[in-house]
Amino acid sequence: MTQAQQRVIEGPYFDAVGIPLLRGRTFGPEDSATAPRRVVISQELARQVFPSENPLGKRLRVAGAQPDIIGVVGDVALDPRASPRPYVYHSHSQFAGDRNWGLTQVVALEGDRPSLLSDARHALAQIDPALVLYEPLMLDDVIGVGVAQERFALLLIASFAMLALVLAAVGLYGVLSYSVSRRSREMGIRMALGAPADR
Repeated sequence: MTQAQQRVIEGPYFDAVGIPLLRGRTFGPEDSATAPRRVVISQELARQVFPSENPLGKRLRVAGAQPDIIGVVGDVALDPRASPRPYVYHSHSQFAGDRNWGLTQVVALEGDRPSLLSDARHALAQIDPALVLYEPLMLDDVIGVGVAQERFALLLIASFAMLALVLAAVGLYGVLSYSVSRRSREMGIRMALGAPADR
C-alpha cells in the first residue's frame, strides 16, 4: 500500500526536516514501546486511503500490524519534478526491538558543525545503545545531490540541443552552398550565351 516506510526518533523529526503537522499530533513520550502501536502518515497516503474521511483514529495495516493513525503531516517530494509519495512514519521507541527496518535519524543543528558527529553518536547512544551511526549526511548535502542531478540533466539536454542547432546550421549552409554553386554555374553559362542577367 505504501511505497516507503520510515522510523523516526520522536516528534522533533518533523520540525527538524521542515515537514508541517496538518492534523492530529506527532510522536511523544506517550508512544512508548508498551503503548499501542501508533503511526503518523503523509497527506498523500491520507488522500489515497481515506479520500473522504478523517484518518485520525483509524487503523492502517502495516507490516502485519494495525497501528492507530495519530497524525497527518505534509508531503515530501524527493525529486523536484516527482509527485508526492505516500509515507508511514513510525516511532523509534515502538520499533526499537525490530532491526529489520531502515532507520533514519535526524539531528537539528544550531551552531558549529565540528562536534556534530560525536554529539550525534552520543545522542544515539542515549536513545538506544545498539544504534550505530552509518553514512551520516547533512540535509544540505542530500538536497544538493538531488539538485546536482537535476542540473546535470538540464546541462546534458542543453548540450544536445546546442549540438542539434549546430548540425542544423551546418546542414543548411551545405544545402544553400550547393544550391548557390549550381545556380552560379548555370547563370554563367546563360550569360555567355547572351541571356539577360536578371533571369
